[in-house]
Amino acid sequence: MSITQPLTISAIRTVTTDIWTPAPAFGATSPFSIVMDIELTANPPWLPDSFAATWIMGTPRQDPYTDSWYTVLPGNDGSLMPTVVFDWNFEWDYRKKGKNFSVWISFDQYVDAVSQIYGGEKEQGIFYVMGTLASEGTGYFAVSDKFWYRVVD
Repeated sequence: MSITQPLTISAIRTVTTDIWTPAPAFGATSPFSIVMDIELTANPPWLPDSFAATWIMGTPRQDPYTDSWYTVLPGNDGSLMPTVVFDWNFEWDYRKKGKNFSVWISFDQYVDAVSQIYGGEKEQGIFYVMGTLASEGTGYFAVSDKFWYRVVD
């Protein structure tokens, strides 16, 4: 049985200054945002106005014998950390504001977004972002495709 989701993430992208222009490559000290474009397809609109957005930054390199992404735990133990996750709960009155909208998370510099990551690969290489959106109080959700980007510092 197939269930039609009343919400979709039509696009996800990294940007530096203009949220509408994708930036697939940039420097580690460039301004940095992750943008998700949302489409609500509920007709008539019946979803609650509360949503939970999650932005996920990831690395495909998870070799413990290189300088892949890792974090330091209490006791100075290291642990591979292939993703960085940011969450935001928000209200959107789509009956008044519309069913197509964008949400984003911004940082002054890309390095601020990965500040909790250790490893030489955090400031250069090829990475991806993806996102999820959940309609609070329902079973409905959406998952984006991956958007690949390169940090060239």
